[in-house]
Amino acid sequence: MSDTYHQVYVQIIFEVKGHQSFLNKDFRQDFFKVMASMIQNLGHKSIIVNGVADHVHCLVGLNPDKKISDLVRDLKTDSNHFLKDKSWVPQKFD
Repeated sequence: MSDTYHQVYVQIIFEVKGHQSFLNKDFRQDFFKVMASMIQNLGHKSIIVNGVADHVHCLVGLNPDKKISDLVRDLKTDSNHFLKDKSWVPQKFD
């Protein structure tokens, strides 16, 4: 009997509330690297993380043993806390 292999890719797009341009050029690339690392730490494969001032695109190789809803929830929470801890966004950012 042969083995079964999975390759599931998903694109996740995070938009800043109200299309506000919070992702400044000064730290944007560093933030993308941190998000890629977060994806890896959550047990998935980060293919590419990129974006512009008001949104982020994440192409992820999904681990079939994990739920996509958990990935999105945890990535959103962790990245939000990271931005607030670094003070890279205004206090009103949510």
